[in-house]
Amino acid sequence: MVFDNDNSSYLLLELIIMQKQEIYFSKIIFVQHEHRGNNYIQINIPEREFSVQTYKLSLDPKAKYEMPTTVYVDKNTKIDSVAPAVKVSHGKNGFVPTLIPEECDEVCTFSYGSKVNEDVINKLKPFCNALDFQPYLNKKDYNEWASYRDEYTMYFYGFTNSHIPYMFFDMTVCHENWPTEKLWKELCNQLIKPNKKLKKILNMIKCKYL
Repeated sequence: MVFDNDNSSYLLLELIIMQKQEIYFSKIIFVQHEHRGNNYIQINIPEREFSVQTYKLSLDPKAKYEMPTTVYVDKNTKIDSVAPAVKVSHGKNGFVPTLIPEECDEVCTFSYGSKVNEDVINKLKPFCNALDFQPYLNKKDYNEWASYRDEYTMYFYGFTNSHIPYMFFDMTVCHENWPTEKLWKELCNQLIKPNKKLKKILNMIKCKYL
């Protein structure tokens, strides 16, 4: 292959080199969000550390009510849920008692941490190459949406020690062939399913088809 001394040739060479590289995430966080709290699943690849924390919403004593809320998965799909609320009346609403959402604090109700052996890390690494995730950033192909997570949403955060900035993916809708889903599946197989406590706490419900 012959390269001319222009910018396009150097960019092509750099692209070819990058395609052969492997830039692993140093830290990965999955967040499972329910209307009553969150689960945080973290793994630190270099330090071989795995942790899970569960935080539940600490309801204000005034929040004696619940109000319906709707989460839209896409323009044709919605999930009905409920949120804590308080009943107030003031001049702006004509002193008619009205339900409004109540902000709540998170309280840690479960914490787990462990070292991960080298064999498990080596099994996870092929699914942790940040370069495999880059093509899917900001990708919105609604035709691929085939299923969704029921009763909770999930988010992915990935961090590297390289020039690549952190990555964020909304995993509420399932794309089985995306690297986020493949990594989550492998993480469940290696670290969550073998642990009885984690199996009870974390959501591993299969996605429902739209």
